[in-house]
Amino acid sequence: TPLPLKEKATSDGGKCNENQRFYLKAEGLTYDMKIYDRWGNLFYSESKLIGGDASQAWMPSQHKVSPGVYVYTIMLYTDEGIVTKFGSVMVL
Repeated sequence: TPLPLKEKATSDGGKCNENQRFYLKAEGLTYDMKIYDRWGNLFYSESKLIGGDASQAWMPSQHKVSPGVYVYTIMLYTDEGIVTKFGSVMVL
């Protein structure tokens, strides 16, 4: 099942992603998010985030990342248990 996430953001605050924030848009879900660079190095990790809360978003412009593709893992905490999803976001 696809996650409601933006697939593009900018590192300089451009207009590709209307808010320059990367987070789970589905409200009411608790999740953990990890983001890795192209070499597999973990550089962002947050736990117990709340879906739909933009204030908890990863913002490339605040983390001073270079343009490129970044891989993420999201662990969703559901009534049925933990569901892990993988994907990527392109930072322009």
